[in-house]
Amino acid sequence: MTFKEYIKQRQVRDNLAGDFTKDARADAKMPDVRTWSELRWYLERGASRDARADVVSAARTVWQGYQAKLRTLRQQATS
Repeated sequence: MTFKEYIKQRQVRDNLAGDFTKDARADAKMPDVRTWSELRWYLERGASRDARADVVSAARTVWQGYQAKLRTLRQQATS
């Protein structure tokens, strides 16, 4: 599962992480990042952005959810 695939299937809640998820889905330039560093770089410098600290924090929350999903998928594959 890629990060973009995760974003597409992630439940949107009424919080900052949900706002980030909606914005990421709508962002045609959002790269399919493979690391937190790539995502953070994109938010802070890519596509002429200057992301606020709360946006970066929300993105980090979503990234951690993605990593947890990957762990679950790996565990299921080895069971």
